[in-house]
Amino acid sequence: MADEIVDLVLLPHCDLHVALTGAPPLTLRVFRRTDKPGVVEPYTLTEVPRADCTYGFMAPYQDTGHRFDDVPTVDENGVVQPKAPGVFLFQLGVGDLYLVGRLQVHQRLEKWWFGNNTLTTALDPVFGHALPTIYARFSDDNNAADLIGDISGHGYVTLTSENPQRVEITPHGRLRGLVETPKPQRPEDPPDFVSVSGRLGTLPERKVQVDVADYRKERFVLKEHQLWQHSDVDDMQNILILAEGFEGSAADQAVFNEVAQKTKAQLFGQRRHEPYGTLKERFNVFSAFQESFERGITCGNRVTDTLDPALPSGTLIPFENTVGPVRPGTPPDRRPYTMDQLVRRVGLPPRIDSRTTDPVHLWSGQQLHDFKPERVSAKLLKAWKTHRSLGILQARNSFFGVMMGRRPADRIVGAEGPVPIPGLDSVSDIMKAFVKRVYEFWDTGSTGLLTLDPRRHPPELFGPGRTSPLNSVLTYAQGLGYVNAHLHVHGNIGHVWEPEGEGLRRSRALIALVAYDYQGRPINTNRRTMTLNTLGWAPKIFFQYDTTSDIDPAVMHRTVPAPDPRKFKAGHIVNVLAHEFGHSFNLGDEYEEFPDDGEGNEPGDLVHDNLTRLGHVRLHAHPGRDINLDLVKWLTLPRMRHSARLLKDSEPSDNPPGIKVQVDPGQLAVWRALQKGGPRASKVSLRAFRITRYGEQLPLSGALLEGLDIEPVQGDSGVLVLTGQAGAPDLFGAGSVLYVPLKDGSGTPLTVADNRVLAFLRQHPDPLNNNLDHSAPRDDPDTPKRITGLAANELRRTLVGIFEGGNRYAGAHYRPAGACKMRNGGRVGDAGSFCFVCMWLIVNRIDPSHHATISRRFYPGRGR
Repeated sequence: MADEIVDLVLLPHCDLHVALTGAPPLTLRVFRRTDKPGVVEPYTLTEVPRADCTYGFMAPYQDTGHRFDDVPTVDENGVVQPKAPGVFLFQLGVGDLYLVGRLQVHQRLEKWWFGNNTLTTALDPVFGHALPTIYARFSDDNNAADLIGDISGHGYVTLTSENPQRVEITPHGRLRGLVETPKPQRPEDPPDFVSVSGRLGTLPERKVQVDVADYRKERFVLKEHQLWQHSDVDDMQNILILAEGFEGSAADQAVFNEVAQKTKAQLFGQRRHEPYGTLKERFNVFSAFQESFERGITCGNRVTDTLDPALPSGTLIPFENTVGPVRPGTPPDRRPYTMDQLVRRVGLPPRIDSRTTDPVHLWSGQQLHDFKPERVSAKLLKAWKTHRSLGILQARNSFFGVMMGRRPADRIVGAEGPVPIPGLDSVSDIMKAFVKRVYEFWDTGSTGLLTLDPRRHPPELFGPGRTSPLNSVLTYAQGLGYVNAHLHVHGNIGHVWEPEGEGLRRSRALIALVAYDYQGRPINTNRRTMTLNTLGWAPKIFFQYDTTSDIDPAVMHRTVPAPDPRKFKAGHIVNVLAHEFGHSFNLGDEYEEFPDDGEGNEPGDLVHDNLTRLGHVRLHAHPGRDINLDLVKWLTLPRMRHSARLLKDSEPSDNPPGIKVQVDPGQLAVWRALQKGGPRASKVSLRAFRITRYGEQLPLSGALLEGLDIEPVQGDSGVLVLTGQAGAPDLFGAGSVLYVPLKDGSGTPLTVADNRVLAFLRQHPDPLNNNLDHSAPRDDPDTPKRITGLAANELRRTLVGIFEGGNRYAGAHYRPAGACKMRNGGRVGDAGSFCFVCMWLIVNRIDPSHHATISRRFYPGRGR
């Protein structure tokens, strides 16, 4: 199978520093990272010849007309050739791929230190995992360049292992573990770390203590919180709750145990999280406590370190909200930028800016993409000027290497192709496109979003946006087992969390890694193989500069609070997990972050079952916005009066001719009663369960037989014989649904969208939102329009139909209901619960025998 290009890897990274004196030359190396689709093996890194790489530099803080003066170059050997101190953005192009980055040129490198207090790396026969973080202080050259910079992997510091038989230094500067660090014999004994020293010229030697962990070994440490089925775990949904960033103290373990216990209790016990409670007998829940050497997780974003009345010290950079109030009624295109919107357009403030005292006037003449000066308020501008810090936070040594946010150094490849490099800094389309491209450096994604730290997960085993099945978290999970003394069973069940393949891998994304931290935004990541979560969300990070240090007064340490049960809010974690697990069942985000339509006019449907877009469902030609109901994939999903899940594949029946199916024997009483009710009462339908390799259920494509009869039920084995239509019995595999359609008084089958709603939409093929403004993002539940024939109690926010706003955009993206957990899981009541369509989809995937239950209990409005 041919290799598939994944992305590019630039070493040392994308936020570079070079000194004219006091440091060796800086050499850039570019690698093409490829993988073989469908094959679980390390990614292949192939070095790209220098001749195939193009570099274009620009000085963003120089006066317009001079932004190409004295820019660096990269010679034929990949060595950076600086000409003068300053700050430079650059584009690296390789074929149709590109990366953007920043290079800061300094006069001298004066000091350096390790950005890790201790560091855990993996036992691995081939690859070095952990890259030590290294910071440096540079000379004050009276320009925009930072005084403190990240020189990790630059090769300036020579690393030496004091025990190379236990820890090896790889050519790329990563640490490869050769022998697992033994556990101390007594709790009071210090760990038997390996010391790695670093030298840079005549500057003082520094050391970092390194621990080696074997992520591959078997660990029978699983604790059971809910065990419904142990003999056939492959047929179950198996939730694994993992500890990250917890120390080994009794207090830390107690907090984690409480997290796991309350998560299980609330997820399956509270109505707001249905249908998980209805489906609880299809879920096993386990937890595994793994201690870290330090409490908390690494913060990739810098944080502000100056007191400002608008944004307090410790605010993550860039701040993602508005600065100051917004006057009610202000049109969306006149509202002040949020801080991150401004930063993406103009960059972060330079340390020293000698160009002008009027930045807004300056920006207006720089050909910046989509910059509108009227959207820069006085308060925003004042806060922007202090939106920076002197130091960079020390990394935390958590066991799995989870990080919040993203360093400027850790860029993601672009696939649109490099743009031409202008010859002159003059007004032109080429210059505007180049400015837009290199300013992508200032977009570091969602502030505080949780991820795996690229400095703990090597590029051969971890690629952003990829499944990365060999990363340390998934490797660890596959070695887990449990011992149940009461049931006298034990075994390694880690294979249920293997991420190979797509489609119906039942437990592949039900790993909930919970980090001891009160920062960080949760995510379902690694192509839906795990969720990353913290204990809560605090508005700022607490830190301190180590002014008494003999290393440098800019050494910046986080202050992570000790365990305090009063600060632990289980409800927050469970709300987040219920939402994030929704992604595991192919549900997309229904909230709005961006104004207008985004990519909503593009052709083709969205992959998520609960979302679609205008480009796919448009009834008339552009620019019309009427909706073709026949293309909205969820509107006609059937509601059911009785339903059962096939426990195994159907078989042909010879006498009488028909289809033989196996259902839960405990449900036989229902089907016997139906059969005895006569032909009109006993007509049933049989639909095959079908799912694509990417997890889509919709539009429903499984074979459907309707109007079947049930033969008299024999015995108590759960076997039913269905007759009445010719069909191909081998089409109906385990997980298919046998059901009796729910009908109204006139005998018309009911669907998830009420017939009266469908009739209204046929007459008015528009979204049902009462508020039709889709120019600005909103996070409130949407109330529906008045619909003829529906009473007030039926016009709920959870009414099923078509509502605009979702997939992060305010316009041209549609969802099934006005409120849903996939829109905002923290809301009160039904606004924080799954809408009925999302419930239907989860039930259909896990256990369709509960379709009738959710239709009876949770259908919005009257139980028609």
